Amino acid sequence: MDLVIRCGSLFDGTGRAPLRDALVEVRDGRIAAVHRQPPPALPGTVVDWSAFTVLPGLIDAHDHLTLDLGDEELQSREPEVWTALKGAATAERILSSGITTLRDCGARRHIDLQLRAAIAGGLVRGPRVLVSGVPLTITGGPCWFLGGEVDGPAEIRRLIRQQAKAGVDWIKVFITGGAASRGTNMLRAIFSGEEMKIIVAEAHEAERRVVVHCHGGPGVRHAVEAGADTIEHGVYFTDADLELLAARGVPLVVTYGVYERGVHSPDVPAFFRERCVDVMAQYVKTIALAREVGVRIAVGTDTVHQDLVAELRALIKAGYRASDALQACTGWAAEVLRLPHLGTVENGKVADLVAVEGDPLEDVEAIGRIRGVMQAGVVAKLAESR
Repeated sequence: MDLVIRCGSLFDGTGRAPLRDALVEVRDGRIAAVHRQPPPALPGTVVDWSAFTVLPGLIDAHDHLTLDLGDEELQSREPEVWTALKGAATAERILSSGITTLRDCGARRHIDLQLRAAIAGGLVRGPRVLVSGVPLTITGGPCWFLGGEVDGPAEIRRLIRQQAKAGVDWIKVFITGGAASRGTNMLRAIFSGEEMKIIVAEAHEAERRVVVHCHGGPGVRHAVEAGADTIEHGVYFTDADLELLAARGVPLVVTYGVYERGVHSPDVPAFFRERCVDVMAQYVKTIALAREVGVRIAVGTDTVHQDLVAELRALIKAGYRASDALQACTGWAAEVLRLPHLGTVENGKVADLVAVEGDPLEDVEAIGRIRGVMQAGVVAKLAESR
């Protein structure tokens, strides 16, 4: 079906100034044309979003459909069917929040692959999903309960090959401990530099990119020098760490909101809450440093889901312009995830669009006021928020 979307204001995700009263033509799920001055008439069904600001479909570069904020180890012992059902419900809410594309950064027993297939097959409503399957960790390391414990080169290679065989899009690896993983050190490198080189080489040989959980310490250099494709979190990165990322062109995916929520959530373990308090004292400074040295960034909601507003608010607090913050979940995010067909409203791109009430360049909270969602040229019915 041919569609014509009437926009009150169009933010196209490229960094250009918004277009007032623009029209977007959609044909066969793709953007056929963007009209800066509306022509007299265009063929197709009209979608009237003229009261709203229209943006590219939002991109969450780091989420976990099968985990929620709370005790992750406890959740890993839930029945798999229950975990999958929760993930399906989460996916529907995420799509209704305007997120049309999401990278899942780790799940047990390939439940994420099943969710990806269910969404692609129309059994479940949700964003298009990139998956990374079972993340690599050491025995007893961060998120060991997701099933990816490996020790030594042979086990590393075997698990990566199993992930590639299963059909993952990315290979996820923990190089440091995590805030939500009991008994782990957020600055200790759990894989050596040589092991990281094996991980990246094996993943790249299988034509998979590598996403690395890293909070700081020597693990930063291990990951970057090995050729990792994206680094996640980066709470305690130093000036030298960030300069290394900038020099090598390695993107950082920021996940501020999960720690902000963890400080006040009654559902998280006490050790996680204490770590979140410490993270909150540092993270904005780190993000500001990343901006200063020119690190390319994207944002992710992690186990909080949906709440990209918290991420954008943190970027603005760290000195980013509102237009840059919006690109972190549109055009920049598409570049970070290597999705050239998404992220901007331009001819030939997939027609993922969202309509929000208000002007997000003046009030970033507008991103939380979703009034319309289109995914590949199909207008999605908004689920009732829960």
